[in-house]
Amino acid sequence: MPKECSICAEVKSSKQFPTAPIARGCDHRPTTCRPCITRVIKTELSSKPWEEVACPECGATLEYQDVQKYADAETRERHDKLMVLHTLQQYPDFIWWRAEPIVRCTSCGHLTCFQHKVTWHEGVTCEEFDEAVEARHKAENDASEETIKSTTKACPGCKSQIEKHRGW
Repeated sequence: MPKECSICAEVKSSKQFPTAPIARGCDHRPTTCRPCITRVIKTELSSKPWEEVACPECGATLEYQDVQKYADAETRERHDKLMVLHTLQQYPDFIWWRAEPIVRCTSCGHLTCFQHKVTWHEGVTCEEFDEAVEARHKAENDASEETIKSTTKACPGCKSQIEKHRGW
């Protein structure tokens, strides 16, 4: 039985209309054709926050499954990406990555290395900075091993390195 779409006003086959409510929160029979629902979702996703995409008839918020059911592939992908980014932003340690690792404070102009979270290492690339840190750690570890060798001896029972603190 043909029906008229409440958005495009075209008379279409009933197969062009959803048989169930568009969103879980809807309490009406759908009067919008599937192609119009698809266009509305795409338009709303480009002009509203992803979590505010709604039924074109009653304004009930569309849930993830609703968007997946009615949106085209490109819009579903965009919706998924926006949801993931929103979720990541909820984590306090999440940081947006930039191509340039220098961040300048807008108040005082201080430069920070975004990758290392330290004052910008002027004249040294991030790779060179990593190599210098690794070399410093190796030197510190080597010095620690030398100190252990010169101030300890093997326990006669278990062979662990021990250091005499007091006693005989």
